[in-house]
Amino acid sequence: MCSIYFHVDTVPPGAGWTRAPFELTREGDRLYGRGAADMKGTIAATLAALLAADAAGVSLAYDPVLLFCTDEEGGLYPGVRWLAEQHLIEGHVLCLNGGAAPRIWAGCFGSLDLAIRVQGRSAHSGDPGSGINAVEEALPGECTIIVNRRYPPEEEFATVRAELEKTIRDAASGSRALGIDIDLVGHLAPVADPDAGPYWPRWCDAVAFGFGYPRDGFRRWGASSSSDMGFVQQARITNILLGGLSRPERNVHAADEHTTIGDVTALARALLVYLADSVPGIDPA
Repeated sequence: MCSIYFHVDTVPPGAGWTRAPFELTREGDRLYGRGAADMKGTIAATLAALLAADAAGVSLAYDPVLLFCTDEEGGLYPGVRWLAEQHLIEGHVLCLNGGAAPRIWAGCFGSLDLAIRVQGRSAHSGDPGSGINAVEEALPGECTIIVNRRYPPEEEFATVRAELEKTIRDAASGSRALGIDIDLVGHLAPVADPDAGPYWPRWCDAVAFGFGYPRDGFRRWGASSSSDMGFVQQARITNILLGGLSRPERNVHAADEHTTIGDVTALARALLVYLADSVPGIDPA
């Protein structure tokens, strides 16, 4: 079984669009729209691969299960974490939130977000001296600061959080603030060695075929960004593949986000070859 994961939320369009952000606009080979590259285009590629397999009567080596989660990979409890912890994910995982590149995923950092709320005291304009400026005391009434800390798989979450909170409280020990509250508002666990399983060679062969990359051009790649796949790994699902449609020039989460018909087709070919028990003339293994 192969569980194929998608997050299907849509981030706000933001400013600067020259096309309608919530409509699909085709210009030549390009497909513009919010989520075209991250990651609605991967859903289209997956459905195209499965429809092609069905139409051609291709038997599959892996039973595909599509995991559609309605949230961005972030916050404290993304949907895929719940699925993993409830033991509702079977087999290995193919996460399509990655890029269209000849890469072997070597893992990524964890991410921790703390909200620091500094409470001051408002004062009447006739008596400003009695007030406590929350902004000044964070280095009128309340100031909130978000602190992000990335950490590698070698560090423990509890240790990282305790160290960060101690640093904040030590820095605020001489403050006149009426109160300082620290809340955990975001956490993604790190991912360690997701390429340790037996599936990566087959996936690399399939991606090489789909996108036309040379098979010897694949390199291990570790990311300073974070992924909700860390929670999947913590649920003892260790075999995780990564692919997708993102490229640096595709404006992911920016104005005029786009992908190409060529890349969607290439990913569909890669998925078909990976999932198929056999394809005439192609041996992904």
